[in-house]
Amino acid sequence: FLNIAHPQLIVLSGFSAYGFNVLVGLHWIVSCVLAIVVTTMVGLVSARMIFWPMRQRPHYIPMIASVGLAFFLHAMIELFTGFGVKTLDVPLQKTISIGGVAVAGADQIAVIGTAALVVVALHFWLARSYSGRALRAMSNNPALAQIRGVNTSHLQYLTWAVASALAALAGTL
Repeated sequence: FLNIAHPQLIVLSGFSAYGFNVLVGLHWIVSCVLAIVVTTMVGLVSARMIFWPMRQRPHYIPMIASVGLAFFLHAMIELFTGFGVKTLDVPLQKTISIGGVAVAGADQIAVIGTAALVVVALHFWLARSYSGRALRAMSNNPALAQIRGVNTSHLQYLTWAVASALAALAGTL
């Protein structure tokens, strides 16, 4: 189903990192890691409490519920952090120049490198690991995957966790 609330996990992660960094005073890297953990947990709890009971319903029912979850998450973010643009307390980085042309800062290169590393890791996980192959089998034919011994409930939780963690990483990058 189309999870309308999924982008709110990106926002939640960014604002959680802001909260841990600016409001609590933690280092920005620790804040980003904690934000990813919190957002992943919110994704798993919302899956279990809201979407899990609706698994056998028509696809539009969980989609409507996800709209309500999106509004709820947005309201909670605004309640705890307020309105407006927020920034992390991150030290300024020097720009790297190549041939006299400013290319990027070390932080921007780290963001690109992290994103590339995560994409490669996700590819290898889906292509080479047992759980990745089982996940692909489940997405093609859940009944057949279950007959073949795949624990589809466990894989659905894993899918929610990975999707939430990826959204959280996007929000912190």
